[in-house]
Amino acid sequence: MAIACPPLKDLPPAPEGRRGWPWTEASDPAPPRLPDGRPWPVISVVTPSYNPGPFLEEALRSVLLQGYPALEFIVMDGGSNDGSLEVFQRYRPWLAHFYSGPDRGQSHAINKGLARATGELVLWFNADDLCLPGSFITASRALAAHPGSNLVVGGGIFIDAQGRELSREPACFDSWHDYVFRRCMIRQWCTFFRRQVLEEAGGVNESLQYCMDRDLLIRITRRHWPLLVDQYFTAYRAHGGAKTRKDDTFIPRVAESDRAALAQLAGTPWHDKFRRWRAYNWLGFSNKQSLSLPQRLRCLYQAIRLSPQVVVTPDFKQALGGLWRGRPPE
Repeated sequence: MAIACPPLKDLPPAPEGRRGWPWTEASDPAPPRLPDGRPWPVISVVTPSYNPGPFLEEALRSVLLQGYPALEFIVMDGGSNDGSLEVFQRYRPWLAHFYSGPDRGQSHAINKGLARATGELVLWFNADDLCLPGSFITASRALAAHPGSNLVVGGGIFIDAQGRELSREPACFDSWHDYVFRRCMIRQWCTFFRRQVLEEAGGVNESLQYCMDRDLLIRITRRHWPLLVDQYFTAYRAHGGAKTRKDDTFIPRVAESDRAALAQLAGTPWHDKFRRWRAYNWLGFSNKQSLSLPQRLRCLYQAIRLSPQVVVTPDFKQALGGLWRGRPPE
């Protein structure tokens, strides 16, 4: 069931020493109706969660303080044991649905949440990230003004564990194949989808552990051009506990992303070009000093697997020489 976002005074008080958004500040409330007089569409926020630690309460408040009049907040927790359940209980009155228990991983949790979503618009939002003020109102207005669009994307801000800004990335989308080749970038965590396109796509691919977000966007943007807005929607928290920030997951997650992209490129003129391009990328990865020697050898293997012809190139000989000497080639 959808609710209006609560006023700041109704939420639990901010912890001592926490100030600003979303602790002591809230977004301006939305006008009673959209500019064309229609009611605001329900936005379903689906949040998968597992031991999000100290970031959880800030994430919850950044959704609840959007000043949006039609919010459906759905949380699917994988059975957190880090104290997060106590935080969830404090904010339980504003959650349309909350479940905590074993699941088959993040992708499964997302699909379970999507199956419960009833809103016209859906945001998949992780429990360690941060929605930025006014993003819900801006996204709804943009899609209302462009009824033929099925997803709206804003920019994203990267922050560290303490919430300090690291960098900004505006949304950019030039073509579908450029997106697959990473020549332009949009992010799932900055994207509001019409629910029907998520249903059409069949939700998230549960066989994927790392790149399920990018795979979803590749599949959807092949048929639906994203509507870009000049506003930052979400902050992504780069911290040591995130599975996509660990060196020990680097090879499996990048290899998984390559496989997912190649599956979508099958039968297109870009398939073989992508394989060659990624092979040279893997040669470059073999020089990462943060990786162990066995990991760097696996990077060389990935390069050969994608394009065996690289073994006769100067780049391969340089990479192999760097491994032999224990440092990157000059």
